[in-house]
Amino acid sequence: MKLILQQIFGLIKFYTLPKEFREIVIYSENENYKNYYYKIIETLTYKFYKKVTYVTSDFNDLIPDTENVKSIYIGSSYLRSILFATLNCKKFLLTLTDLGSPQLRKSKLCEEYIYIFHSPISTHAGYNKKAFWHYDTIFCNGEYQINELQTTEKIYNLKKKIKVRSGYLFFEFLKKNQKHEEVKKNILFAPTWVNDENNLFEKYSLQIIQLLIDSGYKVILRPHPEHFKRSKITINKLIKNFSGNKNFYLDNNINNLDGILKSEFMITDNSGVAIEYALIFKKNIIFINSAKKINNLSYEDLKLKTIEDIVKNKFGYTINTNEIKNITNILKNLSNRKAASDLEKRKEFLNNNFFDSSKSLEIIVNHLIK
Repeated sequence: MKLILQQIFGLIKFYTLPKEFREIVIYSENENYKNYYYKIIETLTYKFYKKVTYVTSDFNDLIPDTENVKSIYIGSSYLRSILFATLNCKKFLLTLTDLGSPQLRKSKLCEEYIYIFHSPISTHAGYNKKAFWHYDTIFCNGEYQINELQTTEKIYNLKKKIKVRSGYLFFEFLKKNQKHEEVKKNILFAPTWVNDENNLFEKYSLQIIQLLIDSGYKVILRPHPEHFKRSKITINKLIKNFSGNKNFYLDNNINNLDGILKSEFMITDNSGVAIEYALIFKKNIIFINSAKKINNLSYEDLKLKTIEDIVKNKFGYTINTNEIKNITNILKNLSNRKAASDLEKRKEFLNNNFFDSSKSLEIIVNHLIK
């Protein structure tokens, strides 16, 4: 009841804000997204003295009100739907996909809907078919996303969006937080959320973790946030089996940096974090072919390879589920795959496929204030 009252208060607070706080409105789904928005808000308010309204669906994500920032908790139920449908602002920045759906209706009073990516993956396979159809402007990570969005517009006869070559701002956060904490034989096991009963987490996580621990590896299990909502039985089973083992750690922190920094290798199926792990941290990854993460069954209409598959094939070591029993031997062989030539190839791939992220903040802020 308390949270509902807070949401009602948030809705009233938004409607009574001075006009200048409706120039730029930013929406966050939960506190996981603070690292995507913090520098943007800081630059807008401290450098350009702009007023910003920060709307969040997570009570723990509220930031303190200041002279230039107003923070509003709206939840994720019908009150959020009311706010979205009646939103009166100039620029609305979100990482939320599927804008224009019944739950996330567009408001005629909002001048520009702007999308910023919270993952470096492609736009046409890992997201729903209409995920980006109703945005006006999209901050693009690289030329691959420009091509995907242009092809989608052409195939489905959609209105052309403004595609800003911004680069992936989160790369800069990762680069600035790199530390040499890597521990030998630490494995980051990071399966992604796949809506399929044969997914890696549900079917094989127990086997994988047991094999690794039995061979002297320490396992940092980093489930996808959706696993904590929809796979509680499996998570509880893993906790029951391994919580007393010093070589097992369940990472449920908001920030996923700790597991990335302290691990020697990653094991995953389709995680978008693998792109960051391979290209920014330049570490090796074992990809296990299980259920694919395809949220758009029409993605092949575009006839474009996804960036995640390109990275997987170019820098990953891929096995099938029947090879899981050999995973520790594969890890031993991968220990020697850190040649200087390989590191240079990763750097070259990053530069050739992603826009310069060192300029991302400037480009994003300039678009918001123009």
